[in-house]
Parts: sequence; structure tokens; C-alpha cells
Amino acid sequence: MPAIPVFLVLLILCVSPAWAGGYTVQAPRPNGSDDTASLQLALDRCVAHGPGCTVQLAAGRYLTRQLVAFNFRGTFKGRAMDKTIIEALPNLRVDSWIAESDTYWPPDPTEHPWPSLIIFVDGDVRVSDLAVQITAVPATEPYDFAPGWQLAALIDGIRIMGQHRTNATVQRVSIEGREDASDLGFWGFNLANGVTYAGELPTGSGIAFDYYPITGRLSVSASRFRSAASGVYATIVKEGRITIGGGLAAGNLFENVAVGMDLESLEGSAVDVSHNKVLNATAAAAWAIPWCCGFLPTKPSFFSIHDNTFRPTGEFADGIVLVDDPAQPWIRALVSRNTVEAQDIGSGGISAYNTRGTAVWGNRLSGAGTDGIGIWNGKYSSVLANDVEGFAAVSAQIVLDEATTRSAVVCRNPDDTVLNQGADNRIIGCQLVDNP
Repeated sequence: MPAIPVFLVLLILCVSPAWAGGYTVQAPRPNGSDDTASLQLALDRCVAHGPGCTVQLAAGRYLTRQLVAFNFRGTFKGRAMDKTIIEALPNLRVDSWIAESDTYWPPDPTEHPWPSLIIFVDGDVRVSDLAVQITAVPATEPYDFAPGWQLAALIDGIRIMGQHRTNATVQRVSIEGREDASDLGFWGFNLANGVTYAGELPTGSGIAFDYYPITGRLSVSASRFRSAASGVYATIVKEGRITIGGGLAAGNLFENVAVGMDLESLEGSAVDVSHNKVLNATAAAAWAIPWCCGFLPTKPSFFSIHDNTFRPTGEFADGIVLVDDPAQPWIRALVSRNTVEAQDIGSGGISAYNTRGTAVWGNRLSGAGTDGIGIWNGKYSSVLANDVEGFAAVSAQIVLDEATTRSAVVCRNPDDTVLNQGADNRIIGCQLVDNP
């Protein structure tokens, strides 16, 4: 009987039927030096198989350069967050920016590696039960990130983007960077974003900021983010559904971040941010802002931010921030049942700027800051039955500025202070105060 070729034995060992009717590609154990080739090969094999394929990582610490998978429709999973670790190798090369056209090359880990450790382009992606660590400071060789802006930091631990409908589920994943106070760090870290869901795939037109917006679903649950500028970043999303947390057992933990959840330029989308904990956020625990990368939404999105625990800290910090575009409103928001423990912050516990119809009710605020709840240039807003008794405010516990009209405040406690500078507002059961 002729001998079976060695390469065929390896193929049989690496690819085995999965119970769900797909295939499982067993990635080799970490080799202790550079696992890039074996990890990329495992991803490529799953892409070639099609839907239902799983890349199963071993326990141990994988060391890798950038990885890219196009149209991956399966699962990329480890043994557990504390058992399977993917660590970025130091001094990563980045060559993504085309200076002549002020745009980006398509992601290519060999010719034009992006400042993202793992990129999924298009597909239906599930990532689970592993840790991603960016330990080197600086994380990369210096590179041009944008005109006049040079960095040596990774922008993403895991990035998802695509031209076609792209879904992503991130579950039981830990992503951790390191502090980097140099001029080449990003907001004081060697990692900008833990998980990124972005409409930033270049169209190839050569026009600056000409990207394919992303459409689909993003779910991030039961995961941990530490020492990064933001934990979860979603931007330029059209007709999407984004769930960060979503239930008592699904909440995420964010520690030592500038922004826990960074939501920018979402159009016609539904966002649920719930049951998360954000500790020591120096800019905001969560914010929604409209003006990323030249993309201004034309349809409103609905934001439900509820049942979270947020602990902002620092002289420039906010708890929850909503910033709408005055000429083209894009935010519809319900902010409810959150706990905001302000650590002597220089801004507000919950702040809404230029919004219409924002409802803020049943939240509990404590600590100290400029104001507990602020509505700035708002209309048709409602601030109802919030517990602000434990919040020491510089101006007032609840503030309606002079541009806020046709809004209502109903206080939970008659001693709650309200500064009402606007017109046609209803204030019920509160203690009115004058300008400080």
C-alpha cells in the first residue's frame, strides 16, 4: 500500500467536519515566534469552504502581524478569553495611506497592511472566546494616518467593514492595549479602538473619504475592553442594527478608556446600549456624534441607552453625550435607568446637544460635575423622575439652556435644582435656581 503524502495527513488533521454541518479548521498551536502564516492560512481555508466553517484556535499565545479575511462566513474562536491569546508582534509595518490622493489602499496584509490587527471585509463573522493584546509601545513603526498626522499606534484590534451587507457578532472577547503618552500614541494609548464596525472600505475612486457605508448587524456582548481610546467604535453605518450588551448576562466591561462606546454618523439605524459597565472614562462613557469622515446622516437613528453603569472621571469628562446636527437632525434617543457615578467631572452626567424629542428618565446620578443632566438647544425633550439627589452640581442638577424650548422637567424630589433659561418649558415639582 503506497504511503500517504505528509501534506495530505496535515490537511486531514486540520480540516474536520463540524457538528453543525460545516467544517472546522483546527489552527496549529502557537509556535512561540510568528504565527501569522498559520492563522492567515486557517482563515483562508474557511473562506474557501464557505458558510458554516469554524477556525478553532488552540490554547496558548499566538504572535502575529496583521490578518485580513475577505467574505469570511463563519466563526473565529478560541478556547476561552484567558486561554487563547492573540498578541500583536512589535514594530508592525503600516502602509495604508496614499498621500497623493489623500485616501487609502484596500487592505492587504502583505502589500498594504493597515493599522488593524485583524480585519474582516464583508461576510457574516462571529468572533468568540479569545483575547487580543497589543503590548508593544509603540505598537507599530511610524506611519502617516492622515494628512499631517503621524502615528505609531494600532487603530483597531478587530475591524469589520464591507461593500455588501456585513454582519458581525463578538462574544466573550477581551481586547487590551497599553498606555502611550508619546506624540505617536492615539489619545494616550497604543490602541485606538477595540472593535470597529465601520463604513470605511475605500471604493477605489481615488477621492478622499470615498468609502462604502456598512450595512448589517453588529452585536458585542460579554466582552472586556481595557486601555484603549475607545472600546467599541461604530461609524458610517446605514440601515444597521447595533447591540452593545443587550441583557444582564451580555453586558460588556470597559476600563481605562477615553470613550467606552463611540457611535458616529449612523443613518437609519437602531442602537441598543444596555447592561454595560464603563469605568474610568476620561472623555465619555458613551457618545453619539454625527460628523465622521465627511459623512452626514440623512435619516435619523434610534438610540436606546439603558440599564448601564457609567463612571466618568476627569476635568473634561461626560457620562453620556448626544450631539445632533441642528440643520439635519439624526438622533432619536431614550436614555433610561442608567447609573452615572461622576468622579468630579468637568462636564455633565447626561448631556444632549441640538436634539429633538430626547427622553431622559429614571436615571440615577451621583458624584460631582458641572451639571447632572443638561439639555442644550433642545426641543420637545423630557427629563422625568431622575434621581439626582446625590449629584453635587456647579450650576444646577438639571439645566435647560436659553436655546431649549417646549421641553418638560418633572423632578423626583422637590429639592432637585433646575436652571431653566429657555422659553415655553414646563418645570414640575422642582426647585428653580437662578444663574450661578
